[in-house]
Amino acid sequence: MVGSVFVQDYDKPALSTKANWALILVSQDQFALVLSVGGHKVWVTTAANFARLPGTVAGWEWTTSKRRLPGSRPRGVNLEKCPFAEDRELGIWKALSGDQVAWFKDPDGNIRSLTQHY
Repeated sequence: MVGSVFVQDYDKPALSTKANWALILVSQDQFALVLSVGGHKVWVTTAANFARLPGTVAGWEWTTSKRRLPGSRPRGVNLEKCPFAEDRELGIWKALSGDQVAWFKDPDGNIRSLTQHY
């Protein structure tokens, strides 16, 4: 599977901390920054003006407990406070399956997610 994400600048904090997300730099040229995570590739393309999607554009599976989520997330990541989330302090939503999801915005306004499956 290959994913695509638009950003305005490759050098913003969300991409300059690639090690925090276990992302591996594959290549970078005038067309795209290509990252690999878990054997899947993500093409990051710059665009001066683009419409942000209203939903998640990329997500990560999180393996730590709920108590550790805020302290172990990469520096500079602030979780969105979704009104439907059961845990309003942290913004973590619990699905009927027991899975937990938290959302945050990258510096370009893209919505990203962290999910813990049960």
